[in-house]
Amino acid sequence: MPVVVDMLHITSDHALQAVYFRCHGDLPKALEHYLRCANWQKAHSIFVTSVAHKLSSSADHSEIRRLAIAMEDHKSEIENWDLGA
Repeated sequence: MPVVVDMLHITSDHALQAVYFRCHGDLPKALEHYLRCANWQKAHSIFVTSVAHKLSSSADHSEIRRLAIAMEDHKSEIENWDLGA
């Protein structure tokens, strides 16, 4: 399906929801939708700049691990993955 979406320049529901939640300041929900629409760079950016810090502050290490693992298979598509930023 992503190939058809790309060919027809149709924005997926998850991409639209990611933008909506990002614009409304709900970055954890935006992150989830960026992951679901495979926008690894934006997902990583939100994870590093805001979500990981909040999860770390609340000691939610299993959620940090889950999100990092979700992106790890796509690290070649994520700029500065090896730097953690």
